[in-house]
Amino acid sequence: MKRELECEKSLPVTFIYVNEKTVHKELFNALKKNEIVVVALDGVIGTDRLVIPFLNGTMALSRGPVSLAKRTGAALIPEFAVRESDNRHNIHLDPPIALDGDDAIERALNIFAERFSEMVKTHPDHYARFLYTTQKYPVEDVGSIIGQREK
Repeated sequence: MKRELECEKSLPVTFIYVNEKTVHKELFNALKKNEIVVVALDGVIGTDRLVIPFLNGTMALSRGPVSLAKRTGAALIPEFAVRESDNRHNIHLDPPIALDGDDAIERALNIFAERFSEMVKTHPDHYARFLYTTQKYPVEDVGSIIGQREK
């Protein structure tokens, strides 16, 4: 955690840490200022999740970031960081996901999961630790983020 904090401090960005009392206000203010907001759909914070197909099982993704984008009109652009052989990172930005219609949030999360599964298949070494950790140490009140698909 100490190393992670040092890395965060070295980046030219502002981190908004999850605090139930202030996070929504901070996110809305950042979007109002036309700033880029990056939120992990597969993170372990929050309980408002939708379980959707992922690889050979299921994945519980947070509805929050998609709902925020829909409410504010912000573009929802999937982003994936890939570590290259020279140890530098390449940021992949996918096309924006449309957020129109009553089923926009569910559709967006399914599209994200499809794109995420392609990244995992292409770069399994980047995600092996994440997949292992979410299975071995399920999140309280949510259960394992990655589950087995019912047959």
